[in-house]
Amino acid sequence: MAILKVGDYVLVANEGIAKITLLDFHPNTHLVWLMNSKNKFAVLRNVGLMTPVDPAFSNLLTDVYKEKDNG
Repeated sequence: MAILKVGDYVLVANEGIAKITLLDFHPNTHLVWLMNSKNKFAVLRNVGLMTPVDPAFSNLLTDVYKEKDNG
């Protein structure tokens, strides 16, 4: 598993893209904001369910979700 930081995007199995909001909330568990969710809250997800998104896509994802929230 790659070293993750707060603000990194990850792909969460069966749920889509998420942004890490708090690391190591519980052993092997991070608090993430599910970007595709209609519910606006963060959830706990196991590290084993996460695949890091290439950092080259971070700016693109930030712009897409900013537009989605404003549009």
